[in-house]
Amino acid sequence: MTKTNITLKIDSKLVSDSEKLYSNLGISLEAAIQIFLEQSVYENNLPFKTDHTEIENEIARREFNNPQNKTFNSIQKLMDDLNDDN
Repeated sequence: MTKTNITLKIDSKLVSDSEKLYSNLGISLEAAIQIFLEQSVYENNLPFKTDHTEIENEIARREFNNPQNKTFNSIQKLMDDLNDDN
């Protein structure tokens, strides 16, 4: 198996706290990340339960705040844009 180096920007306190946690569990942070990735691939999903509503809300917030989105100051202008064939 060929190994690849990755570089991540992660809050230093989170890294420190995670290293302590995994050290107490007898594994390194690198091993914990490897386990996370392997389990993600195995499950073809996040390897833990999530509140999909929160994830969907975050995606919607990011889409809403995207500066490239069109804005309309009237229903008529919105409808005109929707009906535009371009």
